[in-house]
Amino acid sequence: MTLNKKNKRLLLLISLLSLFSISNWLGAATISAQVDLNPVLLSDSFHLTYTAEGSVDNDPDFSHIRDKFDILNSAKSSNISIVNGNYTRSATWTLTLMAKQAGVFRIPPIPFGKDLSPEVKITVKKSLPASPTATGKNFILELVASKKSSYIQEQVIITLRLLVAQSISRYQFGSIKFNNADAIIEPLGKDTQYKTYRGTTPYIVVEKKVAVFPQQSGKLLVQPSIAEISIINQQSRNNFFDPFNSNAQTRRLRSNSITLNIKDRSTIYSGDNWLPSPSIKLIEDWPHNTEFRVGEPITRTITLMADNLTASQLPELEPLTVNNLKQYPDKPSLNNSKTTTGINAIRKEKIALIPTRPGVYTLPKIDLLWWNTQTNKIETAHISKREFTVLPAVANSPQQDHLLQPVPSKNSSTSKKNSTAYPAIATEIQCTANKWVWLSGLFLVLWIATLILWWRSKAKQQRPKENSIEKTSKLNTCLKLLKHACDRNNQQETKSALIGWAKIVFNDTQIINLSQISEHADEPLKSKILSLNACLYSMNNTSWQCMGIYDLCKKYRVSDTKTTKHANDTVLEPFVKK
Repeated sequence: MTLNKKNKRLLLLISLLSLFSISNWLGAATISAQVDLNPVLLSDSFHLTYTAEGSVDNDPDFSHIRDKFDILNSAKSSNISIVNGNYTRSATWTLTLMAKQAGVFRIPPIPFGKDLSPEVKITVKKSLPASPTATGKNFILELVASKKSSYIQEQVIITLRLLVAQSISRYQFGSIKFNNADAIIEPLGKDTQYKTYRGTTPYIVVEKKVAVFPQQSGKLLVQPSIAEISIINQQSRNNFFDPFNSNAQTRRLRSNSITLNIKDRSTIYSGDNWLPSPSIKLIEDWPHNTEFRVGEPITRTITLMADNLTASQLPELEPLTVNNLKQYPDKPSLNNSKTTTGINAIRKEKIALIPTRPGVYTLPKIDLLWWNTQTNKIETAHISKREFTVLPAVANSPQQDHLLQPVPSKNSSTSKKNSTAYPAIATEIQCTANKWVWLSGLFLVLWIATLILWWRSKAKQQRPKENSIEKTSKLNTCLKLLKHACDRNNQQETKSALIGWAKIVFNDTQIINLSQISEHADEPLKSKILSLNACLYSMNNTSWQCMGIYDLCKKYRVSDTKTTKHANDTVLEPFVKK
């Protein structure tokens, strides 16, 4: 009897353990992983997709992937299907990756809570060598220098040029870097765009320019630069289910390098300040007066203008030494004017001169040595000497003359008052009448202006407006697209949906980027939009979460008027290869 009881208990325990194991097996998710390109070039991005069939215990941890790869973008989608009463749930995580170096890599199993993904092996090959002069390529990135040999502190223009023969949705230039040599770098405005041909291939060209001023002689190496582009997938361009082209391929281009030969200052140059430039001028601004008086200030302005130099390189002019002439210099004005050809500097010095004695004064000439980089010769900018005459100070001013006038006697004052009594009364009456005439005219003008404003407001109300139903329909469509993009945490889709939404809400068809939307939006939506924009154009793009953008956008109402104008962000001109 006792044995039977023990057997029953043992059998019950085994049954419970079996049921527990089966339930765990049924609840476990099946995770698969695959890549769309293998092998892949170092310059190209690829997609790594994880698919979980069933429910996972937790979100995946992709931190181990960042050791060897940059995560450019991440998106998640979920799917639920019921077939013949069978409930099936799946989730997909899609990562856009780019390798940091060439080689064969193993992406370790990724934990999804208790569940693990399979290991992924991928081969990354070195990119093809840069060939700036190659034709027939869809994408070219090249570094160009305005001159290969220059003097120390002489301006050299470095141009990072991207040539595009296929439609892209985004580009981002990396920084222009040098070896450990000392150099001052000044950006030259915004990126420029134009069209050109290389052989028979048409290209859209985007250029980024910087002015470089080497601070030491020797070899200056401009290291290869990087540009990141998103290539539009032509097959999904008109795909209704992928309106934002989320499957765009990201490619990283690498340019050539440049070596510059930097020469020391010329040995024949004898000036105190080394000024290498194609043109330097000294200009004097002097009052038109030919004669001045003691104690009266004389303002003298001297402007130093130099091409292809910065204002910080321009020297301070030597102070004058003239007897009986006090000098009160203002703080010099420094200004840099940036163009696509370089930097032009202006230094303006304004001095107040006050003579203390009469006589003839002579201001000595001013000479400034500089080195002409076009002729490789010493040049001199100068201002000729100036003579001017100073007369004695005026003894009595007009106020003193007024004080020295004799005071009229009491009798004469009384007589004058009596003789002008009636004309004074008449003048007072005339002034009062004129005042009422002016007031009447003013009220008439105000009344007419009021009528004009009322008429214009009525006319404005009667103008045909855009159908409010149509606007509401467009707005609802944009909000649906925005919600769809936010649910997937897809940055590009969210950006496109926000631009469409902003054009309707703010009634501004000129909005084409997130920076313009942020100028319209209030906090906290403004901060979230700027955060999205920073993620989109970051070289080390981290996982981004669309937190609250959709809910904040729903609170906005359609505006009937434009608010402000905005400067265009970096946008490529539409281009389709023929």
